[in-house]
Amino acid sequence: MTNPQDIEVKLTVKATAELQNEIEEELKAADPDKAKAINILSEEEEDSEDTEGNDRAGSDGDDNQGS
Repeated sequence: MTNPQDIEVKLTVKATAELQNEIEEELKAADPDKAKAINILSEEEEDSEDTEGNDRAGSDGDDNQGS
């Protein structure tokens, strides 16, 4: 009978190797020119601004409700 831990180890090793190959391929790609890089970074900045201020109201630190 096959040990489940052996299967998990084999899957982990395979997934890690696949991820490493994907990363190596991405690193081989040329960097974008300066104008395109600035555009990409400004888009990312706009995306992060969309979520600013959307935090839920939290505790004010005064959890004594019946004092």
